[in-house]
Amino acid sequence: MSGWNDSLQLTGVVPPHGFDTLNRAGVNVTPKTVLSIGVVQRCIEVLQNAFFVMGRPRPYRTQWDKDGYPYTQWIAGSTSAYPGLLNAPWGTSPYADNAAIPYNVGIGRTVVSMALFGEAWWLITARDYYGNASALEVLHPAFIDQGTLGQPPPEGKVWYGMGATRVALDMTDLVHIPRLILPGDRSGLSPVKSEAPLFAIAIAAVQYSQMWFAQGGQPSYILSTDKKLGQDEVDRIFEHLLLEHSGMQKAYTPLILDSGVKPEITQVDPEKSQMNETLLYVRTEIAGYFGIPLHLVGATGDSGGVWGKGIQEENYSLLDFTISGYSIPIQEAFTQVTPRGQFVGIDYTSLLRSNSLDNARTTLANRTAGTTTPNEERRVDGLPPLPGGDDIHTPLNSNAPAVGPSGAPEGEAGGEGTEGGVV
Repeated sequence: MSGWNDSLQLTGVVPPHGFDTLNRAGVNVTPKTVLSIGVVQRCIEVLQNAFFVMGRPRPYRTQWDKDGYPYTQWIAGSTSAYPGLLNAPWGTSPYADNAAIPYNVGIGRTVVSMALFGEAWWLITARDYYGNASALEVLHPAFIDQGTLGQPPPEGKVWYGMGATRVALDMTDLVHIPRLILPGDRSGLSPVKSEAPLFAIAIAAVQYSQMWFAQGGQPSYILSTDKKLGQDEVDRIFEHLLLEHSGMQKAYTPLILDSGVKPEITQVDPEKSQMNETLLYVRTEIAGYFGIPLHLVGATGDSGGVWGKGIQEENYSLLDFTISGYSIPIQEAFTQVTPRGQFVGIDYTSLLRSNSLDNARTTLANRTAGTTTPNEERRVDGLPPLPGGDDIHTPLNSNAPAVGPSGAPEGEAGGEGTEGGVV
């Protein structure tokens, strides 16, 4: 069973014509046609690239301190408790000697699906000896038909495919990840439906601009004469202009006039000059819909400091107000298919890093206040731990182990201690 990669093989056809198709402003609005709008694709790339930076999800358990406050305890990859699914969530590739499909491929498809269709679907394609999921496939939402829940088979099934080639999927093997969903709905709120008028204006403006610039003979003048021309003379001049001066390959060629015809320069129709303003408007609105600052999608309108004064503040806001709508549902979906008692989380550290100077100041403040250990600070930079670096009382610029009451290192009855080192 396959979904996204081999959807043609499974269904026999491309996604159904007219799926989520709306006709607005004289153009068809579909998940594919909206990608012809450059800012849409760029917004999706920003969301997708954020997941690439944050890296693979990791399993953890929730622990509680003596006062009942929870904290996260990450599970080491070298232990048996680490879910095998997270090592290669998307199974193996049929094209590369059954090598594991890269994590970025599957998570990229999931993010694109959530952004364009408002939801994502995962199908469990393999399970381990204990019945836990060991491989997932990202399904194409265009082929999903949920039927009618609460009805006996086949109406109560979730179908995938089209016509005679569609198959009923086991609901216990499906994971549904909606991004936006209305009360009473079972499918995610599709951006193509909710934002169709805005997308249509952008598509229509792009198509108009293409036709405008394709006309190499687009006149910036009108022809006038004081003489009365016969129809044959008018036709001759028209055919001359049409044959000799139309098309991009004939643009800017010399124009020779006779019969007393004089050119008069004219300006572009003000209505046509509104095209640029229209494109600027839809670019701003679409970036706002996806929650992406304009400077990240190559548009003008902000100075790059709309959410804060620094890179870290910008990234915190981007995570809180935009990426969280994708990351939290995806974390919950991974948790759903891993063994009980574990949760799956994404480490945001890589995304939330600031510049080197601010990082150094943060480290110094944390260590001076006794908030973090040397090894916790080293993890931020991806550095290996040091001996004695797990004690919060380790002095600054030292990796000496903590000292017990007798003056010896903890766990020893006596001794001279150890020599300090430079972190």
